[in-house]
Amino acid sequence: MKYDARWVEWLRTNLILGLRLFYAGITVEGQEHVPKEGPVILASNHNNAVLDALILGFFSGGRRPGFLTRADVFKRPLLRKFFTALRMIPVYRVRDNVDIKTANNATFDQVAQWLAKGQSAIIFPEGDKGHDFHLLPLKKGTARMAFHALPDLTQDLYIVPAGITYEQLHTVRKRVIIRYGEPIRVHDYWAAYQQHPDLTLKALTNDLQAAIERLMWHVPSADVPLIRWWVDSQRSGAYRDRVAKAFHWWHAMAEEERLAWRERIAQWRIANVYPTAVGRSFPVGALVAALLLGPLVLEGLLWLVLPFFVPSWLAERMSGHPHFHTSIRFGLLWLCFPLFSLLQGGLLFWLLPGPWSWLAIAVVFLLPVLTWQWFRAIRSLQWWAAWQRVPSSVRADVEAVQATLS
Repeated sequence: MKYDARWVEWLRTNLILGLRLFYAGITVEGQEHVPKEGPVILASNHNNAVLDALILGFFSGGRRPGFLTRADVFKRPLLRKFFTALRMIPVYRVRDNVDIKTANNATFDQVAQWLAKGQSAIIFPEGDKGHDFHLLPLKKGTARMAFHALPDLTQDLYIVPAGITYEQLHTVRKRVIIRYGEPIRVHDYWAAYQQHPDLTLKALTNDLQAAIERLMWHVPSADVPLIRWWVDSQRSGAYRDRVAKAFHWWHAMAEEERLAWRERIAQWRIANVYPTAVGRSFPVGALVAALLLGPLVLEGLLWLVLPFFVPSWLAERMSGHPHFHTSIRFGLLWLCFPLFSLLQGGLLFWLLPGPWSWLAIAVVFLLPVLTWQWFRAIRSLQWWAAWQRVPSSVRADVEAVQATLS
């Protein structure tokens, strides 16, 4: 499909702006590890569908990578044309009921052409949706693709491992951290690959697995609730610092302690314990904010029905799996929020006379901010109320642990 490069750049710019508004902060660490030029494969963990590809593609040191995307999204002709224009190509998996080695030959050939031109590509080597704080065993496709392209290259080929960590995976206005690691030089494995291809594929895949695990703070899946509780229980400090401390705490524990903690966390979750509410006195400030902002929030909620709540409601019903919910929600909000906000603002400007129209527009565009603060105040009150319903024996145990961790 032929397309105007200016249109693609316009789309890219607007998607970056949308991501900046959708998330409270996007932090990029180790960007110096991404080569400025030459063939590069970016390999990352994957737990947020299309948003992972957008975040990695738009915040990769100025590169313009192509994307390897699951083949089933290319079934509809219109979507296939759109994805092709954005330099996305299908990659087939066993579940697609095809001979993946044969079906992926065209994919490997196209990636090899990109790399031969000194371009870059993004792949998620788990081959499936992963989990927060846990990396699934990697497939060999990334290593296989790299060795397939290597004979046609005149420059060194690097695989740059990356880890993406979401503060809260399915929540708007939270933070994202992207960490790039030391690049892996594929040529270093080439001689061994010619002698023992299967063993070398496994060795490169294992090295990549270890690199991504270090970048995304990997723990066994059984300990993910434990890490999440510890991170949420800290009331101060940047998110990445809290996560780093949580993993330092986790590594310092013996296996027997971890088993005890898993049982304890399970009990607390059943008891509906909210770590951010533990030991707090009644949130007077939250109550005052809820009462003062209440009348304005009613208008704010009405103003946000079309641009925010309707797209969010549709996203829940369009996403067949939670893995896709946030990506669909972002896409609908990216399309609907500015469109409906402008339409509502234009209608208000047309209906109200003179300077009142400008004043009204200024006020209504502040209402979403006030509404967001009202929701935070209500959530704080809900957490405190939930904490009061926790049995006293559980509360004493949680407070003792909280004091130790703090």
